[in-house]
Amino acid sequence: MNRTQSDRGATLVMAIVFVTVIGMVIAGALSYASVSLHASSRVYLPTRDRLYAADLAMKATTEFVKQHPVEGRSLPSGACRDVKAFGSANGEPVMVQVCPQGASSLTTLGGGSAYGLATLATGSEVGLDVSGNGGLAVNGNVFANSSVKVAVNSTLSLAGGVPLASGGCTGRITVEGTVVDPATCATATPPAVDPGYTHGLTAVPAASTGSSCNSGTEVATLQPGTWSSAALTAASGSCDYVWLVPGVHHLDNVNWVVKEKVIGGTVSGAIASAPFPGGCVDGAAGAMVILGGTSTITLSGSKASLQVCGLSVPQATGPVRIAVYGPTSDLAATVSDTLVPTANPSGSSWSSAANAKTINGLVATYSLAKNRTSNTLTYGALSGTVAIPSSLRTLTADVVASTTEAATFRMTVRNATGSSTVCTMASAVALPTPNLGTVRVTLTCSTALVAPLKVLFTATTPNSGGTRTIRLDGLTLSYSVAGAKIAAQSGCVVTPGGCDVLSTSGTSSLAWFGGQVYLPRAKVSLKLSSAATAISSEAIVVRVLNVSTAGPTAIGQVASAYGALNPGDVTIASSVGDRMSMTCRVTYEVAGSAITGYTVQGCTIPR
Repeated sequence: MNRTQSDRGATLVMAIVFVTVIGMVIAGALSYASVSLHASSRVYLPTRDRLYAADLAMKATTEFVKQHPVEGRSLPSGACRDVKAFGSANGEPVMVQVCPQGASSLTTLGGGSAYGLATLATGSEVGLDVSGNGGLAVNGNVFANSSVKVAVNSTLSLAGGVPLASGGCTGRITVEGTVVDPATCATATPPAVDPGYTHGLTAVPAASTGSSCNSGTEVATLQPGTWSSAALTAASGSCDYVWLVPGVHHLDNVNWVVKEKVIGGTVSGAIASAPFPGGCVDGAAGAMVILGGTSTITLSGSKASLQVCGLSVPQATGPVRIAVYGPTSDLAATVSDTLVPTANPSGSSWSSAANAKTINGLVATYSLAKNRTSNTLTYGALSGTVAIPSSLRTLTADVVASTTEAATFRMTVRNATGSSTVCTMASAVALPTPNLGTVRVTLTCSTALVAPLKVLFTATTPNSGGTRTIRLDGLTLSYSVAGAKIAAQSGCVVTPGGCDVLSTSGTSSLAWFGGQVYLPRAKVSLKLSSAATAISSEAIVVRVLNVSTAGPTAIGQVASAYGALNPGDVTIASSVGDRMSMTCRVTYEVAGSAITGYTVQGCTIPR
């Protein structure tokens, strides 16, 4: 198509207009973009900084808990831990507060225990008394339901725990090496709770006699069982070394004065050269010493030492190793038995005397005239199924017999050997008339009984009437008596201000326990030498603990081997400077004594 000159001019004008308009649009867009980017930087750059700070704070706080696992363990009140400073982000301090999540919290001290030392004394009785020029170190919490008293020159040092006492604290106390104000340990709620451990026994251990002192090795080997004072003295003799074989050793109202080297559990080598501590193999087959009734242990003299590697005892919350146990209730055994004739009875002029051996309707008979005539049928041997308890002093006799006219009977009992009467009836008892019947009578004994027993059955007629026939179907003896028992701690050991259940009489005597010491009703008093001395590898639960040290380097160590961690959840709130950065719920994974990792369950970031 041919364009005219005027058409070409119009086209040029339109091109110029188009370019101008497009340029204006692009310029406007660029101007808007510049404004928008400047505005966005004011919004997104602070958010970026906040996220960056929160991320740094999160990493810092998780590292904080890894380094301070006690922060993940619940306080008795269920409260959050104090706010702590830990590191910095963007030049500002990171503040951390850990809130344990109750029963699912991160716990330490093995077995979920919330303490290293718990004293259950109440009122004015001091629960923990640390005196001398040294101190006491506890791995874990110290909970006291009364007060904690630390002498002027002593120190109570805690690692991985806090002190709490209903009656307050006095003296120098450090937590993780930092001195704390004793006033901060006061709490209105008694913090110590008796875990209520059981000894795991369903029957009283049999009486043990152990062995006499081996003159060659100077070692007395004591087998598990129930020990009386006489048996324990005879078994240990004059030996320099005593081995408590793995198992349960029940001291039945025994005041044991230890003057030699005593090791309980699996021995690490020859007792004579075994170290202290370390003389027994911690974690191997262990021993548990039960202090029943008024039992006490006193270490006396320069040669005296006691090491017990505890026995693993099932509990409701899982097994607990216990080295020394103080019962809070009785475990009593009732011994019951029935003694029956094991041989045919005999008697002058009795017809069919053998019929009276067994109660079965067949009878032995004898005819008695009047005028107080008597006759005796003798049972030569009655025996039961168990040994007769030495404490038994009462027998019950069941007699199946009859008489055609009024008559009475008496019974007497003799021991297997000897001709003396040891059990008698209080008075004669009438026989049933005229049909067979059962008569129950009681016999009182003057001494211990030894089976088989001999029984004399004597029938007597009154001074009236005529001849009558005595018929005897048979008789038995029975008893039920309290046998041996594990008695709850009692006497002065449970009386406030009373005697010590466990004590060292001098600083040269040493005691160490691989496992928990559970004596919730009793007082323990220990004197420590000038060297650091481990007392227990796990927790101590007592009414009262007194620790006296001889010199500035004498430091008693409680729960020295604690360190196993149990995984759990915590909520961590972190802030950078004065700005809250993040709150997260975190689950920690553990292996032995180390936190190996964590999983963040969820976080919130303030706007």
